[in-house]
Amino acid sequence: MATLRANARTTPGDVADLLDAPPANTDDLIPFVNAASYQVDRIEAEAPGADAALLAEVETWLAAHLSTTRNTVLSSEKQESYSADFLRETSYGETAMNLDPTSVLSGGALIDFSAVDAKGIR
Repeated sequence: MATLRANARTTPGDVADLLDAPPANTDDLIPFVNAASYQVDRIEAEAPGADAALLAEVETWLAAHLSTTRNTVLSSEKQESYSADFLRETSYGETAMNLDPTSVLSGGALIDFSAVDAKGIR
């Protein structure tokens, strides 16, 4: 089982609250929270003064998106990044892009998912 990052801005429970069909065990969302957390670290680096609550919202919505597109993320051969088009696949991804104060997610920047594998975070 994956361990939640110590500096994650959101929780699996917060992510589950957004999902139409949350998993029975919210711990199953930990790998997606961790992956989203790493991405939001990149956003924070672009906007060091960004509101912590806003960054937590971006992380929550991005984790929800990742959890609903898990087959796309986990089955991609050697695919370690995705363009913003990947986020447009769900309303969760769209919301994460809209909340991003830096436009890192929607500005065509590649999203690094190299830390995600079928068992969670590498």
